[in-house]
Amino acid sequence: MSAVDDFLDILSGAQLDWFKRQPKVKQAAMAASWMGSGKTPGDIVQDNGGPAPQGGADTIPAV
Repeated sequence: MSAVDDFLDILSGAQLDWFKRQPKVKQAAMAASWMGSGKTPGDIVQDNGGPAPQGGADTIPAV
């Protein structure tokens, strides 16, 4: 399973829709930046211009 697949499993709602619409290269770059960053996938999506998480983001562990 790749980091992009992990993002697809973790994100939901508007963040998931936004992530899926991004070019594969951007998806891969965001997923790569997640490893060891201490941020959640939702934080990384938001940092890259995506929507804010819609609740529940506090339960997703940083990696």
